Amino acid sequence: MENLHNIIIIGAGPIGLYFASKCEEKNLNYLILEGSDSFGGQLTRLYPEKQIVDIPGIESIKSADFIEEL
Repeated sequence: MENLHNIIIIGAGPIGLYFASKCEEKNLNYLILEGSDSFGGQLTRLYPEKQIVDIPGIESIKSADFIEEL
């Protein structure tokens, strides 16, 4: 049987979404498994308006906007 996915990502929080974007860049097949009904983890559920200032190459961005970009 042929593998459908090269990679399985557990969780669609910021790190999971970032890793998925890197998989896209490298044309790798992946599957994201997420337990909730939305992506973004705590950033979107608890802190959507929080400014993130420690991402290399991005001066400042709201957490909800960062998740949307991913």
